[in-house]
Amino acid sequence: MDCGALLVAADHGGRLADAFKRSDGRVAFHEVLAQSASRMEIMVTFLAALELIKRRKVEAQQTELFGVIELVALTDWTDDESLFTELEFE
Repeated sequence: MDCGALLVAADHGGRLADAFKRSDGRVAFHEVLAQSASRMEIMVTFLAALELIKRRKVEAQQTELFGVIELVALTDWTDDESLFTELEFE
């Protein structure tokens, strides 16, 4: 990776927010990842999802072994831009 390249997780967190808005707060994680153009984008989207889980804004649910992983919004955070402003990975 370029030393000068900076991936901002806010963009990828925004993808999650858009997906939640379209789906009433519940989205299959593979659908969000399908929008990624590269492995790096997949990784940053995954890290953004983990951060949201850590902050208890989103919960990951899987009902069966090797089943679909669903992300569920726990609060109404989709309009809170400040949530994503500090998520930067170099």
